[in-house]
Amino acid sequence: MRERMMWAEPIRDVVQAAAERIGVQALFVGGLVRDAIIGRTNKDVDICVVGHPNHDIAKRMISSLPEEIRNDIVHDLRRAGDDRDLERFLSEAGGSIALSIEIFLNGGGTHPIVYTRFLTSMMNIDGMQVEFTGARRDDYGKREGGGSRSRNPIAVTPADERSDARRRDFTINALFVDLSDWKLVDPTGMGVKDINRSLIRVTRPDEPDVVFDDDPLRILRAIRFSSQLGYRIEKDTLGCIERMTRKKGRKFFSQGGFVSSERIRDEISKMLLSRDPVGAIKTMSKIGLLGIIIPEVQKFREIGHVGHKDIWDHTMIVMANAIDIPDDIRSACDEIGDDAFTVTRLRIALSAMLHDIGKMVTRDYGVSTCTKCDHKVKMLNRPERRCRCGETVKFIRDAVTFHDHHKASARMARNILAGLKFENQMIDWVSEDCFQHTLDDRFLEEGTVETPMEGDTKHVPSPKIPIERLINRFASSKGEYDPRWGKVNELVRWHVLSSDASGERREIVEIVARLRARASEIQMLRKEEAESIRANRPLIGGDELRDIFGIIPGPWIGEAHRRMRDDRLENPDSHDRERAMEIARSVVHELLGQ
Repeated sequence: MRERMMWAEPIRDVVQAAAERIGVQALFVGGLVRDAIIGRTNKDVDICVVGHPNHDIAKRMISSLPEEIRNDIVHDLRRAGDDRDLERFLSEAGGSIALSIEIFLNGGGTHPIVYTRFLTSMMNIDGMQVEFTGARRDDYGKREGGGSRSRNPIAVTPADERSDARRRDFTINALFVDLSDWKLVDPTGMGVKDINRSLIRVTRPDEPDVVFDDDPLRILRAIRFSSQLGYRIEKDTLGCIERMTRKKGRKFFSQGGFVSSERIRDEISKMLLSRDPVGAIKTMSKIGLLGIIIPEVQKFREIGHVGHKDIWDHTMIVMANAIDIPDDIRSACDEIGDDAFTVTRLRIALSAMLHDIGKMVTRDYGVSTCTKCDHKVKMLNRPERRCRCGETVKFIRDAVTFHDHHKASARMARNILAGLKFENQMIDWVSEDCFQHTLDDRFLEEGTVETPMEGDTKHVPSPKIPIERLINRFASSKGEYDPRWGKVNELVRWHVLSSDASGERREIVEIVARLRARASEIQMLRKEEAESIRANRPLIGGDELRDIFGIIPGPWIGEAHRRMRDDRLENPDSHDRERAMEIARSVVHELLGQ
């Protein structure tokens, strides 16, 4: 495994040297090992520690510890209800904490952050965060979802790596690499096989319900790993997930349930950033989880075909279209730096998923005629209604409308994302993207305006060219916190617009491309016009001239401004405020004799 994990060798050398000094075994564990086998990059370094230092080594370390750190660890022990002294704790259960202390004392890492209750500590080594966890058994108690409110067990006891592997979620995450010889360790005997088979399987197939009952977030993690890695969820594991979701899903995942909104948000975000976000959403829908977390989207599947298209299928297609992000968006994000591109990818995925949710509350099935009495029945938001004669009247497919659904989508998206604890900036972006996603039919014919039909006295033609209205609409950005995002906002809205197509996407892409080209021309003309106005604007305005000279405004101000403009054109490099003032004085002297 050494060849596949060469980047981690500096960390390994520091940790292994310390482990040998205090007499414990250290092993890389979890996603780091899994992804090394697969060939993916993963810089989350988790190290499992087996064993504990003897009393003499523990005593030596404690005597070398700064008093502040020693007191912090003792305080954490007392807070966890552990009355052992520090020496006894390190020699009986604290191998992982002792290892981080030894690394710190020898200058190999930063001040460790210690959680004695869970035998865990964290520190930076070679510029990377490393988490040390003692090999352990977890006790979540008998209460269902016992540890899930904080995703923590109520008690832990030291153990070996085999027991530690069984407490983990899936076999592909229960793989170890011994730091002493880089040897791969597979305690469940199924981890490597499941990677080769592209399977996600629980570590305890004999009690799968307990795996998810201990920590219900593992249900979302299974779906997330499936979408990230392209793996299938093993049949019995998937069956257990579906059974647990149907039985206890609302207790686990509804607002105020065992799993926090922040944890749910993080897992959904990772799904939407994965290689198959559509597959993840479909799986959540299939097992009943989507209806608990985002019921507004699940309703699409329940209602199915409304009007001219199936809204569920359309939403899945738009999400798939939106995955292919244009290079210009990436370039604009690179100029901002940090994680701008990742944030923008998540924003686009959320906007694609939520752009049509307003159709659930704005759909209008129009007017249908009763076949029995010819009475006109307003269907409103119901596909079937009872006529006054008692006959059941059904809607006409082509009569369904969704007037102002973009406004409802923006409002509903804001509420959904706020409930999932997304940041305000993301909520504002996605809400605005949903509001902007509709393409008025008038934009399909460039440079045209609405014209009233003959005899129509109520319809007033639009006074603006639609393409200019579109530019103005995209240029606005409600709730913007950083002006650097202006270009990204515009590009994202063009992309969402071009993704909003079912079936053959080429037509809408071509239309949007033509609109973008025309928009660029108009924006260039606007820029040139603004530069021309700026170039012709005198450096000293009329009101200021009036105040300076104390003279009532008149033709002299116009003459002064004309001469200033002429001088600016003839002497662009030397024309400044002082020169403009000299011109104004000469005009006052010549015309007014002052």
